[in-house]
Amino acid sequence: MEAQALALRRGGAFEAVACAFLSMPPSPAEALAALRGDPVCIVPLFMSDGYFVRVALGRALAADGARDGRHVCQAKPIGLMPGLTEVIEQRALRACAEAGLVPGRCGLLLVAHGFTGSAASREAAGFHAGTLAETGRFRWIDTAFLEEEPMLPDRLAAQAGDMVVVGLFAAPGGHAAGDVPAALAADPYRGERRTLYTGAIGADPAVAGVIGAAAAAALETGGGAA
Repeated sequence: MEAQALALRRGGAFEAVACAFLSMPPSPAEALAALRGDPVCIVPLFMSDGYFVRVALGRALAADGARDGRHVCQAKPIGLMPGLTEVIEQRALRACAEAGLVPGRCGLLLVAHGFTGSAASREAAGFHAGTLAETGRFRWIDTAFLEEEPMLPDRLAAQAGDMVVVGLFAAPGGHAAGDVPAALAADPYRGERRTLYTGAIGADPAVAGVIGAAAAAALETGGGAA
């Protein structure tokens, strides 16, 4: 997050850019109270519009004095921004180019968290997969999840041939850096194909542009109430 914030500051499109977290300081309310500027746009660095965006973030912003009379709006989470689809595609195309693979002969597998109690993660992954399928740049496009069907190991077993795997995660944490590589290491086709894992999409430098676009769009339209 700090790397993306630094890129946005250097871009100069916003008076100030700050980071906040739900499980460590600074909290959203603390960061908002310290941030200069009016209006203020909050951009959730989440991959879907689930509980943390819809409920937890609003609660975290409820501290008295955080808004200080300013207009505060909330953008869509970056995982629902069309611009992220392009970042995913370009990241996958770069991986193919660096490995000497032809994209049209490779599959593209998008891996998300998933959650049986909510369709948010599945819907966000499906949004990007559907758009990417229309470009026809890859032999096939599919989705897999860590905590709901279709599970990642099952998708690996069902799809043969070379593939690029992109993690729909905001940061290279336990899921992106641990769970996905572990599943890929147990791939039944390992040794018979090349699997290019690009890691968490949220760490891509181009995501700063997605964040900026989300904020600009929300500020232009008034965004959602935060």
